[in-house]
Amino acid sequence: VGQFWHIPWPPAEVFRTCPWREEILTGLLGNDLLGFHVPEFGRNFRDAVARCGPPGPDWGTVVEDFPISVDYDGISSLADDPAVTETMADLVREYDLEGRYVGFGLDRLDYTKGIPERLAAYRRFLEENPDYLGSVVFIQSGMPSRTQLQAYQDLGFRVEGLISDINETF
Repeated sequence: VGQFWHIPWPPAEVFRTCPWREEILTGLLGNDLLGFHVPEFGRNFRDAVARCGPPGPDWGTVVEDFPISVDYDGISSLADDPAVTETMADLVREYDLEGRYVGFGLDRLDYTKGIPERLAAYRRFLEENPDYLGSVVFIQSGMPSRTQLQAYQDLGFRVEGLISDINETF
C-alpha cells in the first residue's frame, strides 16, 4: 500500500500537540510506502514518528521524497519568445505596471497555500513602508478548488474580502 501525502507535515514540536497523534501515525505507518513532495516534510514525519510515535514493531514503512515542480528550464526558455514579450507588454500597459515592482502569486485556492497570510504580509508591508505606495503591486490569482466544501467557500470569501480591503485602503 502506498500513499502520497501532498500537504505540509508539521515539525514534531507542533504535531505532538495533536490529541490524535498516535492514531494518525499508526494509520500512516500502515503504508508500505509513504511519499512527501518536499524533503523537509518527510524529515518532519520521520522525526514525529521518532518523538511522538506509537510504540510498536519495526513498522517497515518506507518514507520517500518525490519532489514535484514545474519545468523551470522549459518555461524560462520561453521568456524571450516574441509572443510572450508582446503579451507582457500588453499586461504592463493594461495594468499600468511600467516602472513598478510586481509581486505575483498563482495558486490553487486552498488553505495550505497561505494566501490570507500572504495578503496580510503585503498589507503590513504597505502600512510600514508608505514610501512604496503606488510603486509596489501585488497580483494574487487563485484557481478555485473543492468549491463544494463550505470551508473552501469560506476561504474564497475571506481572500476576496482581504483583497477588497487592501485595494480600498491603499
